[in-house]
Amino acid sequence: MAPVSTYSDVNLWAAAVSKAFSCPDEELESHLLSHLYTKDSIITVNGQEMTWDAFLAYLKIVRGAVSSVDVSPHHLLRDGRRFAIRHTSRGHRHEGPESHIEAMVMGEVDDEGRALWVEEVANFVEGTHPAQGDQDINDD
Repeated sequence: MAPVSTYSDVNLWAAAVSKAFSCPDEELESHLLSHLYTKDSIITVNGQEMTWDAFLAYLKIVRGAVSSVDVSPHHLLRDGRRFAIRHTSRGHRHEGPESHIEAMVMGEVDDEGRALWVEEVANFVEGTHPAQGDQDINDD
């Protein structure tokens, strides 16, 4: 029997995403790979498509800019392997204003319940993206 997918319950998903912002640096990749993604996942955020390595670098930049992130899930829809999630997040920066984000996430899971692809459209209601001003994550 396949494991319960993080993408099958809105609270499981929110807990997994929240932990991605709070776990120790050395546990980040293993946490993401065991609960949310595969190394072959294609992740797109606001039109920027990223490979696994680029996404991991992006997430490390965001984690470095915030002291904590509060994820509030609202809705999760599943249709077979496909999912859609609506959530809001608040990023508490080390310096500067808090960021308030409203987002829609959609994707498709594999047999293990991890995302094959994810597309997120995030609207910054307050503040700016925590990685704004840093070098482009796709620069080598």
